[in-house]
Amino acid sequence: MELSTTAQPRKRRTWLWFFALLGTLAAVGSLLPRIIGPVHGLQTLTPETLKAAQDLWAKKGPRHYHLEYEKKGNVRGKVSVQVRDGKVISGTVDGQPLEPRLYPYHSMPAILDDLERFLQLSQKPGAPATVLKAQFNAQTGHLVRYVYVVSGTEQKVDLTVQLQPLNDDGTPVQPFVP
Repeated sequence: MELSTTAQPRKRRTWLWFFALLGTLAAVGSLLPRIIGPVHGLQTLTPETLKAAQDLWAKKGPRHYHLEYEKKGNVRGKVSVQVRDGKVISGTVDGQPLEPRLYPYHSMPAILDDLERFLQLSQKPGAPATVLKAQFNAQTGHLVRYVYVVSGTEQKVDLTVQLQPLNDDGTPVQPFVP
């Protein structure tokens, strides 16, 4: 029996790896909006953009307003509060009365403070990859929406805010500020 000295050349299959990688990236790209929701108009939150929004709210934010926000994700709920002179005076969570001891946690400054905590958590050394995007109203600095997703976990918050400025007598200021 004679052994052949010429070995069969290996078939190159690097093209398979290329198309497998391309297919994986396409799948991730198409699924990501479904995982974190559409993020049109949102920008990556930075300490600078948050500070600018907080400063604008302190200068131009209304003292009297009606605030509604809805949380989606692994924490869900709809909150509605009435604010006078910068303080929450009444509210509901999913249609049930909000306990007065919880009022301070539901004003616009409190929501902006929550964003600041999320931002700090996402920037800690060793923290998992985080998507943190937000949109602020250009006139008042109030939060319009944010999306917070921690990679590799089920932790996701998608918060949408509606704010109605009010006159001193409690009547709505026109027009509505989205």
